[in-house]
Amino acid sequence: MIGVGRTYAENYDTMLEFIDAKKGSKEVALIIQRNGERIYSTNEDVALPLASMAKILVAIEYANQLESGKIKKDELVPLSELEKYYVPHTDGGAHPDWLDKIKGNHVPLSEVVKGMIRYSSNANTDYLLTRLGFDNVNAVRDQLGLTNHDELAPFGASLYVSNVVQRAYQLSEEDTLEHMRRLSKEEYSAYTHKIHKAMSNPETFKKRNFAPLLSMDFQRVWSDRLPAATANDYIKVMTFLNEKNTYSPTTQKELDEVMEWLIPDQENHEWITHLGTKGGSTEFVLTDSVYVTDKQGNKTEIVLLTNDLTPYESNFLHENWDNFLFETLTNESFRNTLK
Repeated sequence: MIGVGRTYAENYDTMLEFIDAKKGSKEVALIIQRNGERIYSTNEDVALPLASMAKILVAIEYANQLESGKIKKDELVPLSELEKYYVPHTDGGAHPDWLDKIKGNHVPLSEVVKGMIRYSSNANTDYLLTRLGFDNVNAVRDQLGLTNHDELAPFGASLYVSNVVQRAYQLSEEDTLEHMRRLSKEEYSAYTHKIHKAMSNPETFKKRNFAPLLSMDFQRVWSDRLPAATANDYIKVMTFLNEKNTYSPTTQKELDEVMEWLIPDQENHEWITHLGTKGGSTEFVLTDSVYVTDKQGNKTEIVLLTNDLTPYESNFLHENWDNFLFETLTNESFRNTLK
């Protein structure tokens, strides 16, 4: 999400004012950590929807299985296997944008993972969840001590749950919406996994002509049902990625290539050694997580979670978050005001 070094206006203070104004509602959480010290923290233990930021756990399990030799980064994946899990017109063009960069009908597994992180392809994510194993990916929570992190479930299949429920009970959209709101977390997860399994047989699944219900009310239910976690959880994830002391050099290099896809401009390349990032968004949610190591060895980790955003608030964050990050990373005087 971020673009460190972009042209910016002097409005980074307004971002902190926005966060301070929202923190009482527990709709925003932010942690800024530098060299192991938390210089700013609010609502660190409030669980909020992650959106695509949760895909980082899939990337970590990919590294785990590379390290153990269970998978190989250059094994070829047919694009048709990814297509099984693609839900058209629901990912902001992420999967088609990634496909535009691909040549041929097969792609190395490493490129599938990069498409998941850089382009945020839900189809790639759901393929990887299946290939690596849902239980294995969810075990990363224990590996990193993520005590408030929901289980990951298929992203694409979750978009069909409302239509499956509507057809199963022959409900109006209004009654379907109420039914969806009453579903327990376990019931919703069961639907999602059942649909995901059905999607693995595209010839049969496509004949059912399921279509996501995409009114704002249904999008809100879907957004609220996405996996949630706390900023505390994700500062652990960012610290793990920034420390780089778990894997062999070969595996670490591969994980860095996955996470550190955002290339700083030339001016900032002179002071940045490592920069990794992954965020996510829905109509109501914006999240971001960042780790940076500079040429002096300073390590900074930043996690932002938000929910229940108005269109104006979402716009504000999209326009100002990069500026706030840039100042936090480069301006010691500004960092001192955060303490």
